[in-house]
Amino acid sequence: MKIRGYGFIHAFYLSISWLVTKLAFPRAKIIRLPFFFRNQGFLEIGAAFSAGRSLRLDIHQGGSLIIGTGVQVNDHCQIACASKVVIGDDVLIASKVFITDHDHDFRDQGPPQSWSLNSENVHIGEGCWLGNGVHVLKGVSLGEGTVVGAGSVVTKSTPPSSIVVGNPARVLFERPLNEDLAV
Repeated sequence: MKIRGYGFIHAFYLSISWLVTKLAFPRAKIIRLPFFFRNQGFLEIGAAFSAGRSLRLDIHQGGSLIIGTGVQVNDHCQIACASKVVIGDDVLIASKVFITDHDHDFRDQGPPQSWSLNSENVHIGEGCWLGNGVHVLKGVSLGEGTVVGAGSVVTKSTPPSSIVVGNPARVLFERPLNEDLAV
């Protein structure tokens, strides 16, 4: 039996994911199961948010995660937040993306689990696209409309409409804005 292009089992899975989403986050479109949310801070999810399987959100005490309207996150992504992460409207995030606003202070003594956290806010601008396997690290602000190539590790902020690639990521060029294309 097929339902709109899906087999019965997959349609059942999507129905359960949709039901859980609507109970937990009524404004979201769908958050596919399984997902893991550890929220000890503030979480705001915008309307029409959708997420693939195995989304992990770690919000530490005092942290704030704000996800805009129309954001789409694909499978196996993690967002870790100790201070503040803001994801603008209409952002597309491919699979296996990691976004964090903190790291551990390696100068501390003792085991790594006891090291203090260093954090700086992260902002992903409206209309950005993060390719597969991208890492966005603390203190980064991606300008509106920025495209980050697959496998890039973003350590520095970018201007709007940038094409960014590499490890560490660097700006290749800036895309023309729609108004720049007018003749």
